[in-house]
Amino acid sequence: MRVWILGAGTLGVLVADHFVRELHDVVLIERDHAAAGEALRKVDCNVEICDGTDLAALRRLSIDRADCFVAVTGSDEVNMVVCGLVAHAFRTPVKIARVRNSHYAMGISGDPELFGIDHVLTPEIETAASILRSLEYGPIGQVAALQRTSYSLREVLVSAAGGLEGASLAEVRRSCSQPFIAPMLTRDREYIIVSGSTRLRRNDTLYVFSTAEAHQELLVRDGGKPLEQRGRILILGGSLIGVTLAQSLWNHSGDKASKDGMISRLMQQLKRQVSGHMTIIEPSEALCEHISHMVPGAEIINADIRDEHKFKAEDYQRHDMAIAVGTNQEANIVGALHAKVKGVPRVAAVLYQDGYARIARSLGVDLPVSLRSCTVSAIASHLRGDAVKALYSIAGTSISIVEVVLAERSAFNGVPLSRAALPGQTLILSITRDSTVIIPNGDELLIAGDIVVALTPRRYEATLIHLIRATRQMSRAAR
Repeated sequence: MRVWILGAGTLGVLVADHFVRELHDVVLIERDHAAAGEALRKVDCNVEICDGTDLAALRRLSIDRADCFVAVTGSDEVNMVVCGLVAHAFRTPVKIARVRNSHYAMGISGDPELFGIDHVLTPEIETAASILRSLEYGPIGQVAALQRTSYSLREVLVSAAGGLEGASLAEVRRSCSQPFIAPMLTRDREYIIVSGSTRLRRNDTLYVFSTAEAHQELLVRDGGKPLEQRGRILILGGSLIGVTLAQSLWNHSGDKASKDGMISRLMQQLKRQVSGHMTIIEPSEALCEHISHMVPGAEIINADIRDEHKFKAEDYQRHDMAIAVGTNQEANIVGALHAKVKGVPRVAAVLYQDGYARIARSLGVDLPVSLRSCTVSAIASHLRGDAVKALYSIAGTSISIVEVVLAERSAFNGVPLSRAALPGQTLILSITRDSTVIIPNGDELLIAGDIVVALTPRRYEATLIHLIRATRQMSRAAR
């Protein structure tokens, strides 16, 4: 596809780089010469210096050839207006605008013809949605929940003297009644691709592709307790992310029917019941008053987390997960770790720079959530169509999970898995065929229409999607 992106800021560059890696033809538009030059050094695509509101200039740049127009400048108003201009002047098929003002976003969602915008993206809403997808499987840390399978990628922390320490993966598989695949683990801050002979050590974090039942069995095997679905959530901060998250949990608990279309959309993503019980800590008294009207079902405490007189250690220990959602990522990391020290089993922190994800993980944050990555993934989901069901980047790693429908003319169609020329270090985790999930072996045939879930290094994700979706002629050329 031909993807045109307005705005060469950090988000614009991330979006451009994402689509370049997926082999799309990308044009990045930026009016500031310095920002355009910086973008050109960071991403391999065409960068045009142009004012996005200048229709004549856009016409000279052949924007009428674009399949999609994405506006991600720092101004909501510019994004909305330029999308409207492009919609009416060029009839571009897909228009996407980043709109951070929730009132604007809700207004456009209620009347999409108003500005000709097909998809409105609010980064805070998309980030809240990502957190919700993790919460629906219990407070277990990072999760990649796939769309067309009951399997998902989950974490198991190997505890000291637990039942998993010292065992090889092959031994663990034989002793479990439920099937699972463990493609990798983290050890001493490094990610390792594992095999059946890999022996587990204390403090390893094992990534398991499994059903909820298999994951629970592994936790019990390691000496832990089954995770409770109805955990109490502690939200640190009254930001838009925190309020959206609180509203969503409250609405989903059945206390109130959702009237907000955006919240309703988030709720439709949840497959499992999530508890509506939550506590919100916010130092601003005025903001606490505002939140109390928006989420009357929440316990709201006007306090700073450093004030141990207002929020004691036993108050932390009443919660199963803490989520730091403030506007300062360093404060979010500190707040999440403080909650963990005080006794909250699992903690999450919202980050605004992707480079902090590995740092946060190494310090002990169970679930680092990148606002920018969530926004990029949301934009990409609107362009991939039905063929690519999901694409996840595991925070702090160079590993991706892809969920793709095998095309009829793919080079892999009718080929045994052992003979499929997959990119290096790529592992097929599951195949869904006629609603049946298959954990494949080398003899399993790949058949058109199969929904394939694969783990692959991020540098190969575009190649893998291309091979699964491409014609035989194209695939031979790629090899």
